[in-house]
Amino acid sequence: RIIENIGETKGYEYEDLAEAWLEKKVTFCRDHLRIQSKLAPGLSEYRAYISNHIAEPLYWLAKKRYLEKKCSSKDLRKTMEEVAQHLLLVVQIWGPYWKRSTERLTAEKAKELLEMVDDKYLHNNLGDRADEVLINNNLKLYRSIHF
Repeated sequence: RIIENIGETKGYEYEDLAEAWLEKKVTFCRDHLRIQSKLAPGLSEYRAYISNHIAEPLYWLAKKRYLEKKCSSKDLRKTMEEVAQHLLLVVQIWGPYWKRSTERLTAEKAKELLEMVDDKYLHNNLGDRADEVLINNNLKLYRSIHF
């Protein structure tokens, strides 16, 4: 529940959180991803859940650090690539769910953030990859994104 509360409580959205809270959420999520790789490996529901929870705080943390000159543009891009990978996983796993289901709506929201990250930082037409799942129902496995 802690993972869900950080950044998702009304009045305490990600963009307003202190770096320490963003770091805490990212750390919790990374710990859960390590557990996920053993308990429910591959494209599991658990993976989608944790990838969904790590992507946005990781985005805001990297952006804040870059603006405060705490990381280089190369580090920012590397982090945005990781954010994009998490978002694509959410789309891959939850995109095929019934329209208007919570999972499908989460995948559609992930696509919106993916397109924004891609437009600002990566320029790889990743929205098209998400559309392959969301619109064309064409599932492809992306073990990693080759940037």
